[in-house]
Amino acid sequence: MHCFRLINYRFHFFARDKEVEAVRNVSFEVRKGETLGIVGESGSGKSVTARTIMRLLPSPPSMVKGGEVLFQGKKSGGQKRRGNGGDPRQGDRHDLPGPDVFA
Repeated sequence: MHCFRLINYRFHFFARDKEVEAVRNVSFEVRKGETLGIVGESGSGKSVTARTIMRLLPSPPSMVKGGEVLFQGKKSGGQKRRGNGGDPRQGDRHDLPGPDVFA
């Protein structure tokens, strides 16, 4: 069984009234006792993906646009909610696990 799983994750930023796709359809899983290393070109979304999972990026200007996060086989948050008083720039966000879930 997987300990942590990210499925079809999508993440966007708002910059100067423009929506910018930062991460598109990222999926991976980590089983108990495994270590995951994420590699890629500069600007490919490695840090954004990690920071978003740990809820270290402010919203706005960032937002999760889709995907699922599973921790120990259960949805970790994952409940969509409309951001910031219905501001359309917020889109739907997911409540993702905080850094303490990995402690």
